[in-house]
Amino acid sequence: SKEIIATSGALEVLVKVLRSDNQAAAAQAAGALWSLCVDNDMNKQRVADAGAIPDLIALLHAPDTFAQSQSAGALSECSIRNDSNKRLISEHGAILPLVKMLRSQDLSVQRLSSCALCNVCANHEANKQQAREVGALPVLIHLLSTSQVPEVLSPVAGAICNLSMKCPENRAEFVRLGATEVLRELVTSPIPSLHGNALAALEQLELG
Repeated sequence: SKEIIATSGALEVLVKVLRSDNQAAAAQAAGALWSLCVDNDMNKQRVADAGAIPDLIALLHAPDTFAQSQSAGALSECSIRNDSNKRLISEHGAILPLVKMLRSQDLSVQRLSSCALCNVCANHEANKQQAREVGALPVLIHLLSTSQVPEVLSPVAGAICNLSMKCPENRAEFVRLGATEVLRELVTSPIPSLHGNALAALEQLELG
């Protein structure tokens, strides 16, 4: 089980590999840490306690898109239901590179950076503000308006929803950028995840 793997010393080995100069191995280690954290809140905390968060963030700057996507996936997972990890992730400078990754031509990078922003900013006022300050909102709207890939559009809509929730400044900015019109079109999607996230985002924007 994930519990046994994480407490057997394997987690520390993975963190060591994550810190190595071998970028391909580091990407695989990030993917393994991501996997250990899925549906396991204790492992999310163990990853942070092992000091892996700054190393995962460093990997966001890798030139290799696989390394970028694996680190974004791991950070995204570590932030779910863990406010201290959300704070650590933003304090160590993850939000700006995640926003830059939204502009990648690689669909996995687009999808996983959107997911990470969605989760890192969920119910975290300081992270919502930081995302706005580093220019996340227009980049998200550009991707929402130009992508035709549901697997990308769904987490982008989710990010817009979470960034707008209980945040009048972000909500007003998204409306000014034209998010409402695009979301109204996406609500008609037959794909449940895209329909649901677009509807949730639209409801947040129309609260104002």
